[in-house]
Amino acid sequence: MSQEECAEKCIGRDTVIAAPTMDPPKFENPCSTGFPLVSAQNEILQCMESRPCPRGYYCHIGGNDITTVCCPAIGSDPCGQPLDSGTGGMRLQRWYWNAQAGCCQMFNYCGLRGTQNNFLSREDCEQTCMEYDSPCAGGQPEMLSPNRPKQCGLFNSCSPNYWCHMGAKPQTTVCCPNRVPPAQVCRLPMVCGRGNANLQRWYYDVNRGCCVMFVYNGKYGNQNNFLTLQDCQKACVDQTNKNQLQIITPLPQITTPNSLISTTPIPWKNHCPQGEPLLEKLVTQNGTTLAIRPIKCTYENDREVCGEAHWCFLGVTADENMCCSGESRQESACSGMALLDSGAVYEGEKPVLRWMYDVKTNECFAFGFKGSKGNQNNFLTEEECLAMCQAINPCKLPVPLPLEQCIPGPNACAARPNMYCHVGAVPQTTVCCPAETPNPCELPLDPGLGRDKLERWFYNAQSAICQPFTYNGIKGNQNNFLSQLECEELCVPNPCAEGRPFVGADGRPQTCSPSASMNTCPADHWCHVGATPVTTVCCPAARPNPCNLPMSTGEGDASLERWYYEPASKTCKPFEYRGLKGNQNNYLSQRACQLACQPLDNPCIGQPATTPSGQVLFCSATNKDTCPVNFWCHLGSTPETTVCCPGATNPCSVPLAPGTGNSGLSRWYYNTDERQCIPFQYNGKRGNQNNFLSQTECERTCPEQLCLLSIDKGACSGRQTRFAFNRQTSQCVPFEYTGCGGNLNNFLTMEDCVATCGNVGF
Repeated sequence: MSQEECAEKCIGRDTVIAAPTMDPPKFENPCSTGFPLVSAQNEILQCMESRPCPRGYYCHIGGNDITTVCCPAIGSDPCGQPLDSGTGGMRLQRWYWNAQAGCCQMFNYCGLRGTQNNFLSREDCEQTCMEYDSPCAGGQPEMLSPNRPKQCGLFNSCSPNYWCHMGAKPQTTVCCPNRVPPAQVCRLPMVCGRGNANLQRWYYDVNRGCCVMFVYNGKYGNQNNFLTLQDCQKACVDQTNKNQLQIITPLPQITTPNSLISTTPIPWKNHCPQGEPLLEKLVTQNGTTLAIRPIKCTYENDREVCGEAHWCFLGVTADENMCCSGESRQESACSGMALLDSGAVYEGEKPVLRWMYDVKTNECFAFGFKGSKGNQNNFLTEEECLAMCQAINPCKLPVPLPLEQCIPGPNACAARPNMYCHVGAVPQTTVCCPAETPNPCELPLDPGLGRDKLERWFYNAQSAICQPFTYNGIKGNQNNFLSQLECEELCVPNPCAEGRPFVGADGRPQTCSPSASMNTCPADHWCHVGATPVTTVCCPAARPNPCNLPMSTGEGDASLERWYYEPASKTCKPFEYRGLKGNQNNYLSQRACQLACQPLDNPCIGQPATTPSGQVLFCSATNKDTCPVNFWCHLGSTPETTVCCPGATNPCSVPLAPGTGNSGLSRWYYNTDERQCIPFQYNGKRGNQNNFLSQTECERTCPEQLCLLSIDKGACSGRQTRFAFNRQTSQCVPFEYTGCGGNLNNFLTMEDCVATCGNVGF
């Protein structure tokens, strides 16, 4: 048998997996490697859901039907391929898998020569690429889609029956089931969990009556798991007992009769200058109270043990240390609020050498401490005093002393060139620091150093959004903002002249497409096309007739060639757009401007096809397949008259139609009587499909033996009655057409079929 007969019987009448046997059609190849899949007739095959690509190929989805074809597969794993925006002039909103970030992210695809890591929606991307390892001990996490658990955190709450498991990364910070009521959370046991993480966490110990630090392994924990001591205390420590926090320390089981256990209180003296110190209760395992005494602290663990509202009094001996009520040592001593106080004499003790900070001279001085009372401005050594107050430099870069405090604001450090206002936890660390760069938005995230936990915002240049983070108090950089609004006003470019861009469900400004058929903006918004994808967003306050708006060059440093419509002259004119703050009378090309604003000279018999937004759908000689079903590409004398006209008739069966107008275009048509292509002059408008640019195109479309082609129902799921010539019975017969595909042996009426094929002889 011949190669054609073999292919028809063994592989399929339409599909052959082979390289083209002749030069590929003149169109722009959308594949990044190799050529698209072709049929036995050497025609490039389009792919769709009902016609998937065979093994070794994948379906490249372009911006139109002609570029949606089976391309040679680049690899077996699309998720491992890099981001590739491709080539071409389109701006298609797509999603790709960012392997480094472990999530799907949006990008703009140019329409041609990309990789397989290219998905129409985030759901498609996540279903293909996302693999999650459930960190929940009690079942599966709450799901947003079949392969997408609901992530949670400071701004995303879980459903009522779920709780937020804080893992080591976003993928394990999800909503877990079997939520325990708040009153029972603190009674849960400590669970270290499983995994390779090493996370410092806090849990409430019922036996001790206090919050205790532990190391969490990252998965399978419970709700008695807090990020900070403050979170634990807020949730579990009785608010009424904060002034007398009880740390219950169980002793080993005492076998001596209870009558022999001494319950005499251990003597201690209150050295606090005001109020009572924090106390702890010492008990046996059977609940017998042995003693109540002050909680012991040191200079090093001052804030950790005493908390935010107390400070560690440093006695003559370590046994006399205790947590006294008042501001922290750094807040009070270093600000000058606590002046020199040598304290009160304690039981005849001689004064001991201590050090204090003088805010006026910015120096530390020695003084004699009498052993009791006093205040926070009291350090054991000069080094500790200098480290706490004078020599504390919250800046990341070296800065000359004395430090200059500042009040947060736009011009806080304007008097000091190349300085910015570093906002710390206290006034002493809110000072003018050297700037690393004039543009803080270029700097990476820097949580800094220190023990403070401050809620801040930074600009993520990779995702082009402002995100929250925890700042440790000192040694950070300028990419550190007090609020999301402050961050966005400086770093996120707002291209909209009115209001701010529309924000999607993921918290990011929604990008859009300049093509009317691809516009994804919601109602009352319009697509502002800037110089970059970040400024190509949906802006509010859309006008019903943008053509009447005045020309606006906008703001910014860009130099973009654009077009606007001038109502006075009723023409579209070019102008230079600066990239931001323009209006809707702003078009990428003269044709787009004319399409939107100038009246259409309709070349069709009937109304042309339109986009979902109501604009006329244009086509071209090389892009005829952009026309929808039951429309054909009318090739006029100008781009404005080259549109999709209605009509589903076989082009080879309709009669000659010279049309109207005075263009005088050289064209070809198929003569059914003579069964050959003949030249004619087309007037430019109101013709029909039997109209070809060349004899070659005419003969390729209307072959001499088209009536001998087999009856082909097509490849879609529709149902339309059509007529075809049956070469076995030599008659025209009806058949059910599915709406797309098939061949030229397909006529709209019985009359068309008989007129074309009725006198075929055998």
